[in-house]
Amino acid sequence: MIIKYPESLDTHLKKNLLPVYFLTGSDPFLLNTCVDTLKHVWRKTHQNEGEEKSFHLNHANDWAALMAEANSYSLFSNQRLIHASWDKKTLDATGKAALKDYAENFNSDCTLIFQAPLVPIRQWPDFSKHPYVALVTISP
Repeated sequence: MIIKYPESLDTHLKKNLLPVYFLTGSDPFLLNTCVDTLKHVWRKTHQNEGEEKSFHLNHANDWAALMAEANSYSLFSNQRLIHASWDKKTLDATGKAALKDYAENFNSDCTLIFQAPLVPIRQWPDFSKHPYVALVTISP
């Protein structure tokens, strides 16, 4: 599903929280506000009992580390939030394959926020109608 931010995200979050959110858009302030909104709702949903991690992806081997973390379980918490960021203009083949596989076989104890501000929406066709993925387009 495609969600426009700031217009439609709040309405969506009142209904449900999906396991995967992909964020794209070039406005840094709105992008950060969107991430903060998603984290706030996640914390509220899980009563501040979850574990949070951040990843900044730079290299092909970073994808394997991200997927290993997303598919693992925490010893200290039942729920986890992973916020990953990608600052390049395109997703490489490894990244596309990893994200597609995760969307199909996501860990139900983990919510993934994947921030890729420079990757245009047209590079996400596999996810636009996925039932467990929200593509959030951010524009002023």
